[in-house]
This record gives sequence, structure tokens and C-alpha cells, in this order.
Amino acid sequence: MNNKKPLISVVIPCLNEAGTVERLLDQLVSQSTSLLEVIAVDNGSHDGTLDILSSYKPKGLIVVSGIAEGVSRARNAGAKVAHGTWLVFLDADTLIPENFVTELTTLLSANPEFEIAALGYKAQTKNVFFKILTSLAQSYQRASFKLKGIPLIPGAVGLVKRNVHEKIGGFNESILYNEDFDYSKRAYKASGKFKSLSRQYVYFSVRRLENGGWKKVVATYFKAEYARIRGKKYHPEEYDMSDHVMK
Repeated sequence: MNNKKPLISVVIPCLNEAGTVERLLDQLVSQSTSLLEVIAVDNGSHDGTLDILSSYKPKGLIVVSGIAEGVSRARNAGAKVAHGTWLVFLDADTLIPENFVTELTTLLSANPEFEIAALGYKAQTKNVFFKILTSLAQSYQRASFKLKGIPLIPGAVGLVKRNVHEKIGGFNESILYNEDFDYSKRAYKASGKFKSLSRQYVYFSVRRLENGGWKKVVATYFKAEYARIRGKKYHPEEYDMSDHVMK
């Protein structure tokens, strides 16, 4: 990985991701290019995550530490040290296809007519039901933009020009849930140039469905979306982001 005038800065928040984030980092290292910069932000881990991240520094990984818990804080901290024209926000449990970096750099090098986008995503599981749920969620997000004119960009697959991110002041760190959709709304208002991508995609983890009980997780998302439609904030008190499960 090379942080010299990169086109893309990938920002990865990490909270207790020992045993998980290595897979994504290995994939990014294997697809390394001078157009790519990778930034991992330790978000107050206590399981050895920071040691693991530090071991990738010789391979070009930029590590940011000392950031208090909160995924918005982590994303903002990573973006603050980024040099790329574009920011890509991925979760630590995300996986990427072999041609991900090539596909993305080719697209963004061509000066596309958008400034914010949602990457496509596929479920990281053999469970057919979870694959269907993931597909339905993505279809809803795309339909929502067509029907309501407001994009829904999940934080785990967000793509935005760095100057747009800076213009809106990044993620709102006071919002603990649905912070990514608040970000989407403000970014679109500032830019007006949005696109849902399909060819450029990642493999999205479904561990929240697997570990937290899919009914509770889906119900939480429904409640959060209902609140968003009404212009309200929503934070489920029983959702523990540090363990990625519903209690």
C-alpha cells in the first residue's frame, strides 16, 4: 500500500476486531496499488486489535489509535488523515472480491458524474435466507432514493469525495444509530450527485443476523427506518455495537 498521492483512501473502523480485520487487510495488501491508501482506526479495542493493526504498518497500513468508542468518531478520525480524493468506508468484517481495487480505481479515474455513492454488497454467508434479507435491504435502499429522492448509504459501503465529507463536517458523532443515513442526507444535500453501484461491490458480513437473532435485528432496522422517515432519531438501548449483537 502506498499513501503517496492516492486516488482512494479506505477507512476501516476497528473495535475489538482481532481475528476478523486481518482477512480484509490481507485482501487489500494483495491488491495494493499506488492509487490506494488504507487507514485503520482503533476505536478503543481491548482484545489485541491494535497490535494486529500495528503489524501491518510495514506493509503500508496507516494506523490511527487513541480514538474513543463510536463508529462516527473512528470514521472521522480516519478521514482526517486521509490523502485520497475519494473516501471509502468499510467495516472491519467486510471482504472484497479479487478485482475490487481495479474496478473501483478504473471507475473513479474516469471522473464519474457522481460525488457520493453506495457500493453494491453481497451477503457473506451460505445461508439462503440471510442472502435474501440482504438483497431485500439493498433493493429497498435503491428504491427509496427513486421514490423519496434521499439516498440511503450504509456506512459499511460508503463512497464519497473527500471534499464533500469535509464540507459537511463528516459524520455526526452525537448520533449513535443510523448515523450513516444522516450522513447520506447531508452529503446529498451538499453534492446532489449520487449513484448506487453494482459492479463495484463488497461481501457484507451478516454476523449481526447470525449472532443477535435475526428477528430482533430486522425489527430494530424497521423501527430505525420508521423513525428516519418521520425525521426522528432512533437508538435501540439494547444494541451493543462493541459485541455486534442484540442482547
